[in-house]
Amino acid sequence: MGDPEPLDPARRKKLSERVAGQILAEIASREWPLGQLIGTEAELMARFSVSRGTLSEAIRQVERHGVAEMRRGGSGGLVVSGSALTSTSRAISTYLELCNVSMDEHYEASRVLEVQAFRLASARLTDEDCVELRDIAAGLDEGGFADFLRRSVQLRFRIADLSGNPALGLFIRAMARIVTHYVRPDLQPLGAQGGWRRAQTADIRALVESLVAGDAAHGEQAALAELGRRERAARALSAGRPVLTPGDLRRDTVQKRGEQLAFEIMADVAKAGWAAGHRIGDESGLIQHYGVSPWIFRQAVRILEPHEVIWMKRGRRGGLFVGAPTPDYTIESAATFLESVSVGPREVYAGYAELMAVVAQLGVERAAQDERPAFRTVAIEQHLLRASRNQLLSLFGAILHRLLARKAADETDGLIAVRDLLCRAATDGDGPLTRRRMGRYLRALYPSLSG
Repeated sequence: MGDPEPLDPARRKKLSERVAGQILAEIASREWPLGQLIGTEAELMARFSVSRGTLSEAIRQVERHGVAEMRRGGSGGLVVSGSALTSTSRAISTYLELCNVSMDEHYEASRVLEVQAFRLASARLTDEDCVELRDIAAGLDEGGFADFLRRSVQLRFRIADLSGNPALGLFIRAMARIVTHYVRPDLQPLGAQGGWRRAQTADIRALVESLVAGDAAHGEQAALAELGRRERAARALSAGRPVLTPGDLRRDTVQKRGEQLAFEIMADVAKAGWAAGHRIGDESGLIQHYGVSPWIFRQAVRILEPHEVIWMKRGRRGGLFVGAPTPDYTIESAATFLESVSVGPREVYAGYAELMAVVAQLGVERAAQDERPAFRTVAIEQHLLRASRNQLLSLFGAILHRLLARKAADETDGLIAVRDLLCRAATDGDGPLTRRRMGRYLRALYPSLSG
């Protein structure tokens, strides 16, 4: 590992990253056609005017997110291999894992989103949906403990989809991908005891019956009870940060050495407390330090660079440097997906308004004194998201805000007056009043969506 050498961490995106982004945008514009050929290697090199090496790097980034794969042979080429939903949830979960989100953040966000999904689904269920949910719940007794866990996750996904809000389905899937890093088969001892599974099954079935009955109040209580049992189990196992060993409930990519190395590098950065701009070391020294091949090392770098958590500089004074993680890549990926599935602006607004009601109170109550002046600005929503100290809620809020950007009303005296009242409550440190006024402000900001 190298000595500290502060540098400007800002960098232009590498050509391969820009090409990867263009490939992703093209796939999205074609509505993610599974199995469709995007182009041969020669065609893609010509289309993007890049070398074989640059194209190979771009394709590896696309493959990393499960979007497409390069197939060899006479009929080969870049073929769409993953669904939009899967690849986008992977992009979100990867960013959040690299930010080392905590279980506190995870379950706090889960309480907001899963309850919202339940409430929306409760009002939309058809008789056929009720039969389907009951069938899933009835199957919780079948098979081993890993089967039980998979079915319970399947049920959460189905409820999220039945909410009619694709953003909720995306975010809940991303959170599920994260949590398997924390608890995975470490929950097996609970399964052997039997009592935890029976209690969890009872909670889930109560939740389903409340959905069938359209009893939102009791259903929300059942949803919170089931989620609380999950959270207590994770805490009892001291599952506080990602675990990098393979297991039954791990997603397949984490078993790849390149991804494991990416997390090892991040763990070393966090342990040493290096700031943005610190030179971690040169490529040859780091390859030797971690005992990996140049190929594996570059895979790890490609995982980390799009999120700007590290960056590689070439040349005599080059090497691997600590960056400042930004969610820009993740926000753009998620927004592109949600636009491609034509999520309605009213659904986006409804999700954003509910999320921001929670964030408004959390942000005010958790903000340091020197953060409060920022609550007087036009960008109060962004400052409250940051002050909430919850990276999941902050990211999800930023994605929804990006989708709503073009829907905001023009500045008027009435909008300014409502925002001033919100700013005053926030700077005064009044969390409950800020929460109430946030709703009033968003209704004024998005009048065409809030009716």
